[in-house]
Amino acid sequence: MSVRFYGKIHTADVGTLALTGLGVCLPIILLVSAFAALCASSGAPLASIAMGQRNHEKAEGILGSCTALLLCVSAVLTVVLSCFYTPILLAFGATEDALPYAQRYIAIYSLGTVLLDFCFGDPYWLPHPVVWIGKGISAAEKQLRKWFPETPSGLTAAGASRMTRLR
Repeated sequence: MSVRFYGKIHTADVGTLALTGLGVCLPIILLVSAFAALCASSGAPLASIAMGQRNHEKAEGILGSCTALLLCVSAVLTVVLSCFYTPILLAFGATEDALPYAQRYIAIYSLGTVLLDFCFGDPYWLPHPVVWIGKGISAAEKQLRKWFPETPSGLTAAGASRMTRLR
């Protein structure tokens, strides 16, 4: 979203060359976002398993490691993009005419890589929609267990089965 919004502002007065420069930058930006998603989601299953086992210390350690990995990868990407953005842009198909626009755009983006990756990498302080969905499911389950008896037909009516019953 922010890429499109900034791109529209940045390219409003300069035309097709600026749009071409922006188009060349988008695959690079997607790669940076993919690294953020990889670092953020790589430990999520392990942290979920640890939390399910009520081992919150282990889960916090896993998530802390993911955050540290995210910051390290973002720092490396920032350095690589800042130092080598011209050859990278040329490798991604920038023409000599569009190169100045792409260079300005990627230079601005690369300076914010660490901050953007940290924000997109699901930081602890930013509530994630999956947490809200999980809380909603838990609340609905508690209410449904009150309304329906713990019999096979009651569990079926409540949307649960004997196989998935947690005790």
